[in-house]
Amino acid sequence: MSITPANADPTAVTQTTAAPNPASAHHAFHADLPSLSEHVAIVVQQYLDTLGDEPASDLYALMLSQLEQPLLQVLLAHTRGNQSQVAAMLGINRGTLRKKLKMYGLLK
Repeated sequence: MSITPANADPTAVTQTTAAPNPASAHHAFHADLPSLSEHVAIVVQQYLDTLGDEPASDLYALMLSQLEQPLLQVLLAHTRGNQSQVAAMLGINRGTLRKKLKMYGLLK
């Protein structure tokens, strides 16, 4: 039995003709794993728990550096050191990327 346009579900057509979303495909493949934002929330809470009553300071810069440096390292390895590709993947210009690489001691 074939589906004709008169009785077809419009969302089914959209789902079959739309370009695949890599993020949703990744999430579907790893549905049993926490998302990146869930991981971040867990780590931030653990960090705050270890501080106890001590006040947190420069938390934004700390968290950003903890995410940014390994992100840059992985992307550099993935692109075999191609800074132009890394910059394009991140949506930043190459000069900004080089500044970040220098800041983390990753510039060769």
